[in-house]
Order: sequence, then structure tokens, then C-alpha cells
Amino acid sequence: MRTRILVATASLFTLGLLHCGSNAAAPGPGEGASGADGGDAVVLPPPPPPPENCDGTATPRATLCVVHEAYGVFVSASKGSDSGDGTRAHPLKSISKAIQGALPSGRRVYACAETYDEVLTFGDGIDIYAYFDCKGDWVPGSGRALIAPSTEVIASRAKNVVKPTFVEALDIRGRLATEPGQSSIGLLAEGSKGLSFASVRIVAGQARSGSRGAAAIQLTESQKASGNDGNAAASCSQAGTDLFVCET
Repeated sequence: MRTRILVATASLFTLGLLHCGSNAAAPGPGEGASGADGGDAVVLPPPPPPPENCDGTATPRATLCVVHEAYGVFVSASKGSDSGDGTRAHPLKSISKAIQGALPSGRRVYACAETYDEVLTFGDGIDIYAYFDCKGDWVPGSGRALIAPSTEVIASRAKNVVKPTFVEALDIRGRLATEPGQSSIGLLAEGSKGLSFASVRIVAGQARSGSRGAAAIQLTESQKASGNDGNAAASCSQAGTDLFVCET
């Protein structure tokens, strides 16, 4: 069963946290998509021809023929590498990088059910199936991948995901706050009504209370001091129509 989740946040708060990208056109086939955090682009080889008589719209659990480089970019935290080409033989190490590499072709992301120390940035129209048992030959299993960044307070982000984007078998866990006043956010989403989830858990860690305020200052009234005697009043006399002369 698919569950559609729309997460809304206040505009000013969201704009303050999300990276604002350029309005450049989307890359064409064979071009890499720029990193969500401004990092290097991920350039993957073009997908091979699909297997014959394979329904590319089917899910991996429904038919194994779609578990193929023609339909998906492969990622494994344990077996992958940042220099991988996204194939079963040479998977990528990061789900976010796999999403970047899949954007030009619109392929899916096939992830091993392992733990990923990263901030996940969802891609518009890029489905994620994260239940693969990578001890064998990339077969669907019963596990789920876990997104658990060790340093960032926001575990996952989605911005302007408007195309249908399906995510299955994924846990997202925000880390525990370590500094006073620090938050923990499982998913920060803006304008992303295209996202839908199945067998997904999003959990924020425990936040920290703010720093204690400074101790109050007790104000006391000091003894009043008498001022000096004032000068003698001036004696003024009119010396003309608009002229006065004053002497002390």
C-alpha cells in the first residue's frame, strides 16, 4: 500500500535552510546533474538497451527483469565507491549521488538494505527501491536501507519534487542534537507533493533545550547626592527694541 505524504514548512524557515540552486536547464542525456550541495556532478555511462519482453514499469518484486542497468542505478554502502559507474558490478556508495546520476535518464535507484551516512536529497521523478539483499545477486529482500547522517541535523531534503516519485523500504533517522538549542529533522520538504512512500519510516532525533539565560541583575536605589548650588539669577535689561543685555 502506498502512502502519500506532503510535508509543508513555513516559507521563511524553509528558504533559510534549503540550498537555492540556479534556474539553469536540466542536463540532457549523457550529462551529469550538479550536486545538491554544490558538489561535483555525477556523470554515468548511458544506460544499455533493456532486456527483451521486459515491462520496465513493473516493480522489482513483481519481475526480476527490471533489476537491470537499463532501468536502474545501483548503490551499496558496503560495496560501492564514489567513482563507481552505478552498475551492479560497480555500484555507487551514496544514494544521493545515485539520484544525481539517474536524473538525466530518469532511471530508478536500486539500493542495498544497508546504513548510509549521508544527507539524502530526493530527485524529481526518481523512484527509490531500497530493499535489495546485496549478499546475493541483487535480489529483493525483506530489509530496508537506513539514512543516518552522523554530522548533519537534517537527515533528508526534498525541494520541488512534483513528478510522481515513489520511495519504498527506507528508514530516515535524524541524529540526536548535540548543541544547546539544536534541532533534529528527519525530512525537510518544500513544494514536494509528488513524493509518495511505502514501508518508509521518518524519525527525528531528540532536540536540545536552549542555553540557560543569564542570571538576573538585582537593581538597588543608591543614595541620592545633592547637587551644587545654582548660580545667581541673571539681571536682564532691555537695551533696545529687540535687544536684551543680561549680567550675572
